[in-house]
Amino acid sequence: MRRAPNLVGTKFERLTVIKQAESLYGRRSRWICKCRCGNVKTALGQSLKSGRVKSCGCLKAEKLKEYKN
Repeated sequence: MRRAPNLVGTKFERLTVIKQAESLYGRRSRWICKCRCGNVKTALGQSLKSGRVKSCGCLKAEKLKEYKN
């Protein structure tokens, strides 16, 4: 099995990787990230690298707020 690359310290949009979390089913690497707004989120490495996950959810809330105004 391949080892996940170390993403600690890497920034993905609003998220900065803090440390590796326990893997799901022993296969997918998960990472604990701190968002720019201060919240903590756990995300799959694949989702971070692909750009699918960009924040803890605050980005979506901001865009929704802008849309309503």
